[in-house]
Amino acid sequence: MAINEHIHPYKGKHSVKEAVISFYVQPNEIEPEAFRKLLTEEGPVRNFYQKFETIKEISVDVSLGKDTKVNRVQDAGFKYTGFKEGRTSKVIQCINQPMQTVFTFNELEYVSWKEYLPISMEVAKQIANMLPRNKLTAFNLLYIDEFYFDEGVSYNAEDLFNLDSRTLPKGLLDSPLVDYHLVLSKEVESQGYTDSLNIKVLDANKCKTIRIINSLTYPLAKRVSWLDYLENEEVVILLNHAHGSNKQILNDILNKDIAKEIGVCVC
Repeated sequence: MAINEHIHPYKGKHSVKEAVISFYVQPNEIEPEAFRKLLTEEGPVRNFYQKFETIKEISVDVSLGKDTKVNRVQDAGFKYTGFKEGRTSKVIQCINQPMQTVFTFNELEYVSWKEYLPISMEVAKQIANMLPRNKLTAFNLLYIDEFYFDEGVSYNAEDLFNLDSRTLPKGLLDSPLVDYHLVLSKEVESQGYTDSLNIKVLDANKCKTIRIINSLTYPLAKRVSWLDYLENEEVVILLNHAHGSNKQILNDILNKDIAKEIGVCVC
């Protein structure tokens, strides 16, 4: 079976719709406006991003029979946006949460891991350099892959999935609509991590859409300087492990023809 007969990956020869590296840091004392200047300074932020904006948090009171009252508007974080051919291609978001700040590095025009990882690490180091007091508590890699069946084509699970998968329960994919979640605790080189898999089979825009979300989270046993950890090769080793694990998952759950077509087949 050729994949282009009636099944299409999100983009050409790969199925990655979005990749996201996230860093969880403490304390949550980020001044969003201070990061505007990185768009004017020499460095990777200016090289890859063109727009800065703050993210607002709005607190309101809603009472029956009364007008909605805005109590407070404050900066809750910031966002950098990069563009490619007029479309948003990269986004960094910083969100202050009650106990931590989360930095996400979203790639919306994914080309390859060899391109995405170094750029993300360069930019993260420039940002972390402004936060010498902040400690890293965990980091995460998330992939969203999508496949589409042609409009009017009947959905057949074995056209896409490996029915002998070690990961998928037998018979799970017989249903025309699926929302499957699996969360496992694992370990690599004495580092514990969580491996989360979500598979959705959806009816969208008159065609069957299959969305696969794989997320790997590495909590640190003790808090360490975010900047120092980014300079340590361990973070790159573990992110490379997460990337390799994602490819292994796809190789297991997709049938061999599909896995080979998108370059994850271990044949």
